[in-house]
Formats: sequence, structure tokens, C-alpha cells
Amino acid sequence: MRVELVYTPECTSVPKLLDMLEVAVAEAGLPLAIEVVRTQSIREQSTSHAGIRIDGLLVSEITSDRPEPTFVDRVWELLTGKWRECTDPLRLRGD
Repeated sequence: MRVELVYTPECTSVPKLLDMLEVAVAEAGLPLAIEVVRTQSIREQSTSHAGIRIDGLLVSEITSDRPEPTFVDRVWELLTGKWRECTDPLRLRGD
């Protein structure tokens, strides 16, 4: 599973966002590395300066330089849900 913190040049809170994302991964107990990717835009017509992609899919946009405290909780839910999808024995067997 690939996890990316993507950000635009306008984003001033990359270190804080990366710390928060690392906390979410650690709290979930997942063996994941986080890639930090600079881009010109998060998606077309977006005003966000940062976002999180899981396996190439944008799952969360960060619209503020001060993410709310529930950011870690939301990311934890996204990560653990996606991890379950990737590691579900029935899904892997194709049943």
C-alpha cells in the first residue's frame, strides 16, 4: 500500500502535516512508509494546498495550514480501512 503526502509550493505546513500523518500510521500499527510529493496542484480546480493519496487515489484534501485535531482520526480510519481491503484473505483469494 502506497501512502503519499502531496503538497503544492504554497503549502507552509508540510512538516506539521507529515508529523500528523506519521502519528496516524504509527497509531494504526501499520508498516507503511510515507512519501512526500511536491506537485503544482492537488487536483484540477482545487484550492487545497495539500492532500493524502493512498495507492494513487486522493482520499483527503487539507484546506488549511492548521488541520483540525480530528485529522489524525480521519486519516487513521482511511488507512486502516484500506489496509483491511488489501490484506483481507477472502479478497486476496478472489472468493
